[in-house]
Amino acid sequence: MSQEAKRILIIGGGYGGLKVALGLQRKYQGDAKITLISKHDYHYQTTLLHKVAIGTLSARKARIYYRKILNPQKVQFIKDKIKNLCPQENKVIGNGGEYFYDYLIIGLGFKPDNFGITGVDKYAYKLSSLNAALKLTKNIENKFKEFIHTKNPRDLQVIVCGTGFTGIEFAAELATQLEELCLICGIDRKIPKVTCIGRSAHILPVFNEKLV
Repeated sequence: MSQEAKRILIIGGGYGGLKVALGLQRKYQGDAKITLISKHDYHYQTTLLHKVAIGTLSARKARIYYRKILNPQKVQFIKDKIKNLCPQENKVIGNGGEYFYDYLIIGLGFKPDNFGITGVDKYAYKLSSLNAALKLTKNIENKFKEFIHTKNPRDLQVIVCGTGFTGIEFAAELATQLEELCLICGIDRKIPKVTCIGRSAHILPVFNEKLV
């Protein structure tokens, strides 16, 4: 690496951060030092979290490990959680230390929106991470397994808050599995219910009716 080589630091290994890293790995021919920092060893596809939450896709298959797809000769990977950004000093601070840069790409993820609906933050599951999806999977399994003891129909009633992509995909995926869940657990198929609640007249409100 020459004396003039720049330091390109990518923080966050989601879609944005990983796409930048892979794009530089594939096309960049210079001598810059490229580093990707993520709090996990793996990238997970948020568009598949609904499958993980229902159990139709294993967590293992949902993970894409950075060290398997990044060439260490071109992109260095560091597992760390970033705590502070210090743009005046051209550095970021993580649990593992300080990281300096000449160019910084920030892709630290997103937070699900509750659209001001009271109770969502406190009571609802959020399909925003792999761990959250796995937690929901376990809860669904337990509700069906324990129904023989609880006999409470409300335990098998699922309300999906939101009729966008994530909400509709989750509801549809769950609906396709209800027959099997009921068969395995000896439950009358008429008992489980899935309800979507949205503000628009139809699902997927960002599209026109024909596309919906």
